[in-house]
Amino acid sequence: MQQTVPEQSSGEVTALNMSDTDDNTLASTSAAGLFAGKKRERFGALDGVQERDPKRLRESLRPNSAIRSKTPEAVAEVTAQESMNTNLISDPSFHDVDELQEEYAAAVAHNTKKEFPTLSKDAPPAPVPAQHQRTSSTKKKSPPSNIHITDGARSVHLGWSSEVQSLLNGFSLPWATQWEFLRFYSRVDAGYYEIDDVRNACIALKDIPNYTTNAASAPRVFEFLKNARDARLALLGESSDHATKIRTEAASRIKHESMRTERILSDPWDELDREEKAISLGDGSGHGFGVSNTDHWYGGKVRFGLKLIIKNKPPAKASHTRERVNFSFFFALGVEKPRLSDSNRIAREIGSRRVIKLTLPDSVSESESLGEFFRRKFVILGKVFQAFFPREGSCYLVETADYNYDPPLPNPSAFCNIGRKALVELFRWMNPLEFNINQPLAKYTSRIALGLSNSLPAFLVKRESIRFIDDIVVDDGTASGASHLIMTDGAGFMNDAAARAVQNLCQLQRKPVAMQGRLGGAKGMFVLHPGLEHATYTGAAAADLNSDEPVLWCRRSQVKIKYGLEDQQASPEIGHRTFDLLRSSKVTLPARLSEQIMQCLSHGGVPHEVLLRIFHQQVDSELRILDEYLPLSDSRFDQSDQAEIKRESFAIRLYDFVSGAESVPQARLRRQTLGLSRVLGLGEQEDQSDWTHAIDDNDDDLGDQSTAWAPDLVSGQPSSLAETVLLLLEAGFYPWDTRILWKKLQQCVTTKVNSLTTKYKFHVPMSAEAFAIPDPFGKLEEGQIFFRSSETWSDEFGDCHDILEGDVLVTRHPCMVASDIRKLRAINHPMFHMYTDVVLFSVKGERSALSWLGGGDYDGDTARLIWQPEIVDPFTNSPSCRGEPSPEFIQQNFQQEVRPAASLESVLLHVPPNAVAEDKRDRDLQDVVLPSLIANAQVGAFCTILDAAKSGLTVLPSVSSKDRRKFAHLRYTHRGETLKDEQGRIGKPLDRPFPLGPDLLDQLYQDGEAIKQEKAALLGDEPLPTNTPPSATLLGPQQRRESSIQRLEMLGVPDAVAHAATQKQHLNLMRTTLARMADEAKDFRSSEAQKRGFDHFTNLPIIDRQDILRSISADYVAAIESLSDECWSLGDQEAIQRLAASCIFSSTYNKKSYRYPWDVAFRDLCALQAQSTKTYSTVTQSFAERFVLMKRSVQLLKSASA
Repeated sequence: MQQTVPEQSSGEVTALNMSDTDDNTLASTSAAGLFAGKKRERFGALDGVQERDPKRLRESLRPNSAIRSKTPEAVAEVTAQESMNTNLISDPSFHDVDELQEEYAAAVAHNTKKEFPTLSKDAPPAPVPAQHQRTSSTKKKSPPSNIHITDGARSVHLGWSSEVQSLLNGFSLPWATQWEFLRFYSRVDAGYYEIDDVRNACIALKDIPNYTTNAASAPRVFEFLKNARDARLALLGESSDHATKIRTEAASRIKHESMRTERILSDPWDELDREEKAISLGDGSGHGFGVSNTDHWYGGKVRFGLKLIIKNKPPAKASHTRERVNFSFFFALGVEKPRLSDSNRIAREIGSRRVIKLTLPDSVSESESLGEFFRRKFVILGKVFQAFFPREGSCYLVETADYNYDPPLPNPSAFCNIGRKALVELFRWMNPLEFNINQPLAKYTSRIALGLSNSLPAFLVKRESIRFIDDIVVDDGTASGASHLIMTDGAGFMNDAAARAVQNLCQLQRKPVAMQGRLGGAKGMFVLHPGLEHATYTGAAAADLNSDEPVLWCRRSQVKIKYGLEDQQASPEIGHRTFDLLRSSKVTLPARLSEQIMQCLSHGGVPHEVLLRIFHQQVDSELRILDEYLPLSDSRFDQSDQAEIKRESFAIRLYDFVSGAESVPQARLRRQTLGLSRVLGLGEQEDQSDWTHAIDDNDDDLGDQSTAWAPDLVSGQPSSLAETVLLLLEAGFYPWDTRILWKKLQQCVTTKVNSLTTKYKFHVPMSAEAFAIPDPFGKLEEGQIFFRSSETWSDEFGDCHDILEGDVLVTRHPCMVASDIRKLRAINHPMFHMYTDVVLFSVKGERSALSWLGGGDYDGDTARLIWQPEIVDPFTNSPSCRGEPSPEFIQQNFQQEVRPAASLESVLLHVPPNAVAEDKRDRDLQDVVLPSLIANAQVGAFCTILDAAKSGLTVLPSVSSKDRRKFAHLRYTHRGETLKDEQGRIGKPLDRPFPLGPDLLDQLYQDGEAIKQEKAALLGDEPLPTNTPPSATLLGPQQRRESSIQRLEMLGVPDAVAHAATQKQHLNLMRTTLARMADEAKDFRSSEAQKRGFDHFTNLPIIDRQDILRSISADYVAAIESLSDECWSLGDQEAIQRLAASCIFSSTYNKKSYRYPWDVAFRDLCALQAQSTKTYSTVTQSFAERFVLMKRSVQLLKSASA
């Protein structure tokens, strides 16, 4: 079959299908002659191909069907030739004619052993080798690669050729706008967009005002690019792919308009424009305190992300010809939409657009090939990015230079380069070697992480207002300087002005007495200074304490990186004098126990009965409301006022239960505060990298991506399970007569019961958690603490307290051994009363009080206090701190990185004479800072390995192998765990030593399983029999319309009968349309899940699920708009909207698709229910999301129902 060669674009390479041709033509064609001197560029930029006539190219590359008559040698040569020519087009690993000739010669010599895969548009893809096949259908499919390798494999190019980059540069498009082009252009279905689409979209963008700003042009890229493609296909007489899908232009418009609030909260375009202005000024405005910055704006809040896609498992060992590794065979890169997020010091210094977080998949295995991949230079939008720090399943890339295209681009990049730092310059800025040359190399590299952690620039400190003071250190006669001998390790001081600055910035009700943050190279806690009478203790002066400007006193133990502030050697930049706030002091009442804490309490002598009783009390208290469900369900037909009051009371208390169980108010606040969640005490914001598929071929979903867990404002349906339950309860639904509510409530209850009975993180009534700080006065004796709370608690007699006195158990996380919990004495003294919501520890004794607790210090550790008498009284302290490894243990089991940072002197301080030397310097630096990308997983002593990145200690390979042989096959079968491991291998059971007695966790597990079975039955089976008629309230509009038609028909008047016939026809049209849409939505959900490589819709990442559901709801609303014109006899659009919700609810009731009405008409159905109560109120979304139940109100309802 004759195939034509499609026009090549800057998108994915289009495979060529070639028909038969004369074998002599093919035999006479040589790769060297056809492509000599032409270097291959990715995505259609095959310069040697584009300069030739497409017809002649097809003729020269056609495979031969007549080779049957040739000799075996000729057949081998011809077969290898045609396969090689096809690969020249399709395989990105070939970038050089010499490599092509080598492959060709090898194929001729070993034709029976090596086959070149030919790509055909009609042929199925080549089978994946067994070792690369995915066995789980819930994992993502392997997409084509969107990267290509050039410069002798030294550079990894993402997305497109130099021609496209020059085009974008020529239009002076800003960074985010170009990034959006890259996001759409590098999509998974190759060739979807072509270079003409990009050119025409750029021309359209140029016509809008201020198109050179991100705010004006970036949001319009999708619209113009899509329009350009549609116009191109229309000229070719083809219909675009999206025209065959259920989403229409109206649906896209509705979806776009509904996401306005989300875009305001998450779109970064205005933020990037302000950042670009700040970068061009070069005055440090990005940190919030530049000369031109008057409103405390700060930068670094935009997140640019890539996602590593594993196409095929890379080899564990890198090839000996490491420069020719075909990375495009193993990897692809997904381009994520830029979003407003948290801020960090490095991004504030150099700009958000110069930092990219590349997220690694959970399934990635560490290998030398992966390490080699990250040592390459990544060319993105004409800029060179280099990997500079791996962290928590990701690797950060930073812009270091412009890419030198060969030949140079006609239109070079116009982006501002002010503030950009080369790789070594960034290291020198973060950790200047001249001041830190004696640091161990492991610590030197690990401390780069200080610049990447989430923080809020709180205030600027003048150089003369930074003080350095000595720590209180125990003299053990060895001068070892061990951290456990530093009694004030990690805690300095601040004056009142600094505390007030944080209070005003974060709108706190109280002035914080302690805060965790970073100043230059110092990190840890900064505690409110105790006053002038203790000036000799800290070296303070009255002027410092009373100053209106922030003054900070840094302990020597806090200084992790030196910038020359101490000896006036350097003039620090604004970024090094800005106080970066992490958290301020707050108290949690009560605190939670954990598995580890309960095990240690048990070992310390606390009877199991005590802990089991507290466990049952917690479960009963939280799940007590479920006991009322079945009785109320049985009385649901009781219409008396008293019964209705009980049902309403139950609904309100059920609302409170679900809201608290899933922390709904906090989740809503996190959505509104973005990167400030941690600073404001709302908990950590989840990483969004796992919330979306990242590479997607759904055109509409690429345009408007939702924010994770944000509600669908088209249908009104929340994203989270808990919020859906809350809104259904608010509308007046009850779970015993609403199947959707009962199903979702059942899932919420199951989740809560499982959490209570498996994680064992339950509260102890008399407990608290707060920051640990050393005694600022030095008055507490060894074994004493002080704790005062801004909130009161009740003791066993019901009396309220805010100051703790008496014996108390103190621990912290992690709590791994018995000595990690200590019984201390809490005292009360007026001197300490100013320090609320923190725990003061004594600075006296043979070692730091917090070091007993798993090696803790005062740089931000929180202490958990337990003063419940039945727990405290029987507890006995462990006689020794077994968590502290001995020097002999360290020597026998660990190897230590002994190289100092000075070993990097030749790398960081050397000025390379040429580009080759510069590349080698950068690779040498990456060899040091990227080891975790190629290191083998190791096991060993917990606390030591936990700190290995800073200590330089790694387990000896011989010890690691010995421990694996000794312990890897052992299985502890408590909590119902089996003897099989993840690979299905059966291990040996580990018996609990008899002297230890019964295992507490085993008893908790058994009790938990009994509770699960008991609570599972509380909600009963299905709330309604399958033959139960649907809600009359929700059927109301449909029934009233049917009654109206019947009355018109009964009148017998010709006009009335005709009007009734018209209404009946329109009603039938509506029902038919809605039924078809319900079926299409079901198929669409399934197909979209499969397209993304998942076997079920519910397995999709949250953003993908939201985007699919929003497309369905937008399509439904668009259909309603259309029906309002077609079915004019049924009323206006609002009436048709209510009627449609009623009809679709009726038609899907008691079907598997019963969720569909709620997916598309959630707000309408809730409105019908609420209006039926006659007592409903109206409220907008912005108000509703900020409403919370008063705790006292719920308590009164609980008392009344008891």
